[in-house]
Amino acid sequence: MLQKLITYAINRGVLTSVCALLSILLFTFASGTYY
Repeated sequence: MLQKLITYAINRGVLTSVCALLSILLFTFASGTYY
């Protein structure tokens, strides 16, 4: 149970980090297009 919870937390953290990184990259390189 605890192992599954830890794995879930890590996966959520990775997903959130990837989304944040994508947002930063889009904001930096495509600022004229989207924002």
